[in-house]
Amino acid sequence: MKIALCQINPLIGDLKGNSEEILKLYNQSAELGADLVVFPELSLIGYSPLDLIEKREFRDAVKSAANYLASRTGSAGLIFGSITEDEDNVGTNLFNSALLCFDGKIQFVQHKTLIPNYDVFDEIRYFESAKDVFTFNFRDEVLGISICEDIWNDKDYWIKRLYENDPVEKLIQRGASLLINISASPYSFGKRLARKEMLSTLTNKDNVKLAYCCCYGAQTEVIFDGASMCFDNKGNLVKLG
Repeated sequence: MKIALCQINPLIGDLKGNSEEILKLYNQSAELGADLVVFPELSLIGYSPLDLIEKREFRDAVKSAANYLASRTGSAGLIFGSITEDEDNVGTNLFNSALLCFDGKIQFVQHKTLIPNYDVFDEIRYFESAKDVFTFNFRDEVLGISICEDIWNDKDYWIKRLYENDPVEKLIQRGASLLINISASPYSFGKRLARKEMLSTLTNKDNVKLAYCCCYGAQTEVIFDGASMCFDNKGNLVKLG
């Protein structure tokens, strides 16, 4: 499978501009033969949107923009980050989600499980945690899709973990052959090396491939360093953005 990782710099709240960038790069990648085109966490709306996502009119506009992007897809898969809602009237009713689209439709949605609430992160104020994780068969791979923090909880890498739950481990147990992680991972000194070591350890011990896509640029005081990566199932870094 040929995968295009599109590490863009989305502008918070600019649904029109972000949609145009996503669609442009999706079409270019598909024309070059990509089977799957991947964008970062919350790439449709920008990270972090904060209280903007509490506005009803913005939520409705996001839903329309996501459906529009899906409607413009062909046989190549498109994965992008956005918000989605439920209507159970419990919690915030909002999820930080990865949407997989092809053949003109949203085919699969995976919500983020591990919701960070430290340092620059205040996601627990806005987002609910996924109730479960699921794999998805696409082309000749079984995709296990996760979002940023979800992949930072490997028990074989961290001496002390922040969370009891490990959604990526569940995806592997459920047969994932290719992990996809979409991220908005802030830059800090030494983090790029730590990220590479962590992902290399995970892919090697679990004998699974990984495509990791992160945004770049700056939003307010937060800097994102991109550094999207692909690993083979032996933990070898095969591509670095």
